[in-house]
Amino acid sequence: MVMNDTQALPVMRETGSSPWLLFGLAGLLQGLLLWFLFDGSAWLREVLSPSLFVALLNVVLAVPLSLYLTQDIPGLSARRRTGIVVGMALLLALLGAHAGWVNDRDVIYHRFESYLSNGLLYAILGFTLIPLLAHVHLHGRWPRWSYAALFETAWRNGLMTVLAAILTGIFWGVFGAGMGLLGILGLKDLVRHVFEGYVVWPLTMMVFGCAIALLLARSQVLVTLRRFWLSLNQVFLPLLLLLAAVWAVAMLFTGITPLLETNKAALFMLWFIALAVHFVNTAWQDGEGEAPFRRSLRNIMGWLWLILVLAAALAAWALYLRIDQHGWTRDRIWAALVLLLAVVYVAGYAASLWQRGRRWFWSVAQTNIVAALLMCVALVLLLSPLLDPSRIAVNSQVARLERGEVKPDEFDFYMLLEQSGRYGQQALTQLAEISGSPAKEEIARLARKMQVNRGLTAVEDLPVRTDEEVLAALKILPGPAAMPPGAPEGLIAALRALSDTRTEQACLDGREECLLWPADLNGDGRTDLMLIVDQKHWGQVTVFSQDVESKRWQAVAEGIEVNAPWLEGMREGQARVVPSPWHNIEVEGRVMRLRSIDP
Repeated sequence: MVMNDTQALPVMRETGSSPWLLFGLAGLLQGLLLWFLFDGSAWLREVLSPSLFVALLNVVLAVPLSLYLTQDIPGLSARRRTGIVVGMALLLALLGAHAGWVNDRDVIYHRFESYLSNGLLYAILGFTLIPLLAHVHLHGRWPRWSYAALFETAWRNGLMTVLAAILTGIFWGVFGAGMGLLGILGLKDLVRHVFEGYVVWPLTMMVFGCAIALLLARSQVLVTLRRFWLSLNQVFLPLLLLLAAVWAVAMLFTGITPLLETNKAALFMLWFIALAVHFVNTAWQDGEGEAPFRRSLRNIMGWLWLILVLAAALAAWALYLRIDQHGWTRDRIWAALVLLLAVVYVAGYAASLWQRGRRWFWSVAQTNIVAALLMCVALVLLLSPLLDPSRIAVNSQVARLERGEVKPDEFDFYMLLEQSGRYGQQALTQLAEISGSPAKEEIARLARKMQVNRGLTAVEDLPVRTDEEVLAALKILPGPAAMPPGAPEGLIAALRALSDTRTEQACLDGREECLLWPADLNGDGRTDLMLIVDQKHWGQVTVFSQDVESKRWQAVAEGIEVNAPWLEGMREGQARVVPSPWHNIEVEGRVMRLRSIDP
């Protein structure tokens, strides 16, 4: 699969000419379209569905960037380059359409977190896939690649993009300073217009395109910078493997229990493996130069690499335990992909120990190509409907809830509504409609509560419960006074007369659990009713008294929000009425409460 014919490999060279005009115009057009999508066209966002909006956004971002990253690649024909640009645009458009469909509410309300998270994954896919497509040789039964060519293009594109972004930032620093001088002279209207979106978007992307052209014209500088950076990084490889050996020896005495008890064992192990893979590649580079380090040190490091196999196994075991105990989540699905790649890297590099006569870590090239192909395929699957992490996570968590593996009050309904897109919202709607056992009724109540609290369902759209159903759900706590006859029914009538925006309405629609405590709370000799709306972590208290003449119950007082320990004490019968020896003091509606000082 890997071709190492360095004689046939053209070297990227500094040509002295770059498509300044083409890249500048491409950036200008891209900036205008981005402004049009985000700031300049409210009617377009109303006309386009979220799927079409994100698909169009991905095309606007992908076409110029693909054009930049395929410029001046040795041996790349114009026909293949056009195919890469068009293919990347189509692929990202399809993936974007699915993302817009799943996260339609994020698109409608312009929650840019979804753009940033998906944008990072699209960037990883693009930066990995473009070199693979540009350098693939299809003459034969299997596709083949020159690793040295892949190495050159991948590093050039990465450094070029980062430096172009830095140069764009420097431009805005200089340009902003100049505009500040003009503002001092009183030209504030001009400065204000310059920093409007219709100028910022086009100017930023045009400068970025010109910066790419500038760096391509000086591509040899990128090679020098890459060699300098990698030569500095490779010295950390012996240190990292030494620390791995110390960790392995220490674990012989401590065991793996302390590691697993952190609940972050997989995260620690995968980060350590990622650093090890990075430092091996900084030392190996394109595999064409002289091997670094002394021969004896290289041999020691080769055998120490086997410790990373142990680290990968522990990461897999830790991740398995989390999934077995708590089911799949989006984060665990992405962690599984990282784990899969880590296993490929660790096992692939370790394979070099079985043919000692070849170059040090000779299997790096083949392993890196396999890992890159695997990552591209996995990203396409995970960003598409085929293996969408949100769908898998929602199905897993809802199944655990329905099987009783997680209590309803411990289930993350917020995840369904706000973190799982359309899949989670559909599951939440289905859970809100289930009925049957008390556990199912509790699930439905909590699901409806989440829908109302987040504005997904209006209060008036919730199922109307009869007085008998409300009374059956009302929990009466033993208090210092007897419950007056007909008091709970009178309380329900009073609740129905209240505004539907009050918290107490949750007792009628079943969103919250409500407690009722009878006591004389004002010393008039008559029993009052204290209604507590239990919202798990805090509660709302309202006192109802019966009017002497009309015999109707009405809200007469309310307490401050109470915390969970207070609610727990109420449930356990630890509450008592304590008369206050001191009157309250009011100043312009603000009340100060006095309390006695213990001697």
